[in-house]
Amino acid sequence: MAVLLLLMMYSRHLGSDFQSCVWFKGTFRSNCDTITQMKMQNSNQRAVLLWSGDFLALLLLTLIGFGSHNELEVGVGRMLATFVPLTAAWLCVAGPTGLLKPLQPAGYRALWRVAWAMLLVGPLAAVLRGFWLGSPVVPVFAAVLTGTGALAMLIWRGMYTALAASRHID
Repeated sequence: MAVLLLLMMYSRHLGSDFQSCVWFKGTFRSNCDTITQMKMQNSNQRAVLLWSGDFLALLLLTLIGFGSHNELEVGVGRMLATFVPLTAAWLCVAGPTGLLKPLQPAGYRALWRVAWAMLLVGPLAAVLRGFWLGSPVVPVFAAVLTGTGALAMLIWRGMYTALAASRHID
């Protein structure tokens, strides 16, 4: 009886379909397995959305950066010299800090972690870019990349958090 009461209490967190697997004893296991598979599939979809958004935010940051200097015609190779190190630095920092996991506690309070991560990502990306181009790292570039990168990721992650909070991502 206590297990049934606990299942009913937690069913609101798992969705209304979970209640049906509690009450239909003959199909309890199959319905719950189906719901678990649906939750895992939804988790994968959230991860793909989160990672795609991160990728697009960094791409837009690169394009806006080149556009603000009227250098959009420099070619893809030069843009890749900024975008690839920036993306690599984001993955190196966001992975260990848990920012690539979509199931982290949602909410706007968690957005500060993105800004702190970009404090590491910007300088690391500038150093990687310097190695790529064989040129010295310009501190002003690193600072601007850090600030604009934090802004870009905060905007994207804020949109993602708003979507998650409104249950459009399930």
